[in-house]
Amino acid sequence: MRDINYEPLFRDMTWSFSRLKTFQTCPQQGYLRYLMQLPEEELFYASYGSFCHELIARFYTGDLAMDELLPEFLQGFPTRVLGTRPSAKIERSYLDAGAEYFEHFEPFPLETLEVEKELSFRVGDASFTGFLDYLGRREDGKLVLVDHKSAALKPRSTNGKYTKDDERLDSTLMQLYLYSDWVFREYGEYPAELWLNCFRSGVLIREDFNLDAKMCAEAWALSEIESLCRESDFFPEDDFYYCRWICGEHNNCDLYLEEQKERRRRR
Repeated sequence: MRDINYEPLFRDMTWSFSRLKTFQTCPQQGYLRYLMQLPEEELFYASYGSFCHELIARFYTGDLAMDELLPEFLQGFPTRVLGTRPSAKIERSYLDAGAEYFEHFEPFPLETLEVEKELSFRVGDASFTGFLDYLGRREDGKLVLVDHKSAALKPRSTNGKYTKDDERLDSTLMQLYLYSDWVFREYGEYPAELWLNCFRSGVLIREDFNLDAKMCAEAWALSEIESLCRESDFFPEDDFYYCRWICGEHNNCDLYLEEQKERRRRR
């Protein structure tokens, strides 16, 4: 890959938050997926998240009643959640967590405005796309932008210290801050709150909208694009668990395939 100029491809690319995060987390995965356009393998964690997203969306669009959510989840889990299970214990914990969430499902106390809405917007000179999970309106008329997450995120710490969990939370919220410009364009106002619906842990994180955080998210996105425009080497992340269970491009990655061979030799 060395000395190849990818800048024209990046300048012409339609970006998304997940695309930028993929390149940031593992440049090789981003290269294989978005530049080489190789197909991804369906993996357990991503498939589980997509299935739960779908069920939640079907409730808010009126396709599923509340008492139908749990049966749909339990019946669909064996066939809709694809990929090799990391372990029987992990599979059971995800099954139990989903069952708990859908059995005790509590609708948002909001007027539903948008569900699974495909967005098209710009950040600076860059084109972006994304899927808005949910947009609702509070009783006072203020907007709330919601993202469903399978990750077990934690609410912001209150002891005055900025923690690793806070850093992870802020990184996740950047996606909603990027979407907020579309909300402003369509509804004439920014959301008053950003919510993260962590369905696997049953935690709903509510954050007041912060204009400075929005500007930081946009600056981060543009900075990442500029860095990629100068890049010609896309090295893999040397993290076997991530490679095996998170990255759907692992069977196209030389580092992962070599590590797999080495692990087999040691058995």
